[in-house]
Amino acid sequence: MGAKGCAVAYNYQTGEVLVCTSLPSIDVAKGYNFDNMEPGTLLSKAMYGTVPGSTQKVSTVISALEIMGKEKLFSKTFNCSGQYINKSGKPIDCHQTWGHGDQNIQQAVENSCNPFFAQLVEDPDMPLDRIKQMYRRLGYAINDDKPEYYDINGIQCEKASTTLTDSTEFNTQWGCIGQGDTLASPMQLMMWQSAIATGTGKMTMPHLIAKVTDVYGDVSVTGKTEFSNSIFSTSTASTVKQMLMTNGANNYAYSIPGYSIGIKSGTAQVKEGAEENALLVGFVDDPAHPIAFCVLLENKYSTPVSAEQIVTTMLNSLCN
Repeated sequence: MGAKGCAVAYNYQTGEVLVCTSLPSIDVAKGYNFDNMEPGTLLSKAMYGTVPGSTQKVSTVISALEIMGKEKLFSKTFNCSGQYINKSGKPIDCHQTWGHGDQNIQQAVENSCNPFFAQLVEDPDMPLDRIKQMYRRLGYAINDDKPEYYDINGIQCEKASTTLTDSTEFNTQWGCIGQGDTLASPMQLMMWQSAIATGTGKMTMPHLIAKVTDVYGDVSVTGKTEFSNSIFSTSTASTVKQMLMTNGANNYAYSIPGYSIGIKSGTAQVKEGAEENALLVGFVDDPAHPIAFCVLLENKYSTPVSAEQIVTTMLNSLCN
């Protein structure tokens, strides 16, 4: 259907990568012509930073829970009238122009409400230094930090990055919402989901190669399950898991039927707002099918397929 973007999925218990596809692509066996090649054809988009849109709000919720705790975070409500004028006088627009009214954090996650999150970032209980600390624990390069990479069987996967300078300033708030300078690879977005799905706060590290067998049949390399250090607490993992699963049950039961899923969507404005990408990141809460996933659909209005349809097709293939 002419769709462009990428899809990645893995077993969040073992780290085995089950799907990793990127479009447009080439079949090297059929030959190719560099002169006619579309941009991005030779890249694995799953490994490169992309504007995450509102999937970034998962990182901000994790940070808020770690900084102020569940009770305080869930006690807060902020109003959305369709636009919020922040403390530096800049507008933060909501996708729902008439607003969402008063909301708590669960409602704001399900509504993906930008004004709520702008006010959360401004809140005195969310000091910017603590947000930076939490983002670095999650693996972000902040401001002038040196960019780093995950090594996945010898392939470099970019780590997330963003700019955070002033919690009352537009670009900082926009970065915590998933725009501005924020970039995250679909692979890393998926890895964060593993730390949530397992309830451990530790990412399951992905591997593409299970084993290497030489011409004599001897196994020389075997893929093994490895985990990151703890990037957030088990209590935060449990809370975010329930939040994302509630979102899945309330808003995705019809578009991704047949699965108990935790999920967060994102709409990313790219090319100076000329195009919008759709993202879906989440996990299947099923011991028989422990799958975490991320889908990036570029220029979502250019194709009749939706990110939800891609996720459904992928899960049906993996589970059935």
